[in-house]
Amino acid sequence: MKKNELRYYMLGLFFVLGVVCIQADEPSGIIVSVLEKGDGAQLCNYLASDAELVVLGKSVARQQRCVELSRFFETNAVKQFSVIHKGTKQDACFIVGTLETARQNYRINMFVRNTSGDVFIQQLRIEKDN
Repeated sequence: MKKNELRYYMLGLFFVLGVVCIQADEPSGIIVSVLEKGDGAQLCNYLASDAELVVLGKSVARQQRCVELSRFFETNAVKQFSVIHKGTKQDACFIVGTLETARQNYRINMFVRNTSGDVFIQQLRIEKDN
């Protein structure tokens, strides 16, 4: 799937999810604050056991997810994370944002689930922002 097709797919998914989230105290707010800090090790704690992690177009194996997230954030000091789109439906939330780092900007696509009060990232994609 081409990069532009993936973006249109993700934007379409946003509209399917429906209601726009603007509440700061929702569970996904915790994950957004971790992204703002650029703490890969802490972000790893929120990954579901079956989560999909894709960093710069490469799918990361389950056993390497924490190492890869930590490595990414160590080499890309975060300046700011801005949420561009956000939507929720029942126990799920979709977030699209821009991660501004010292090196360049990245597009973040994330699908988060709230299960019995616990927040888990089901899918996290980090791509170069054009």
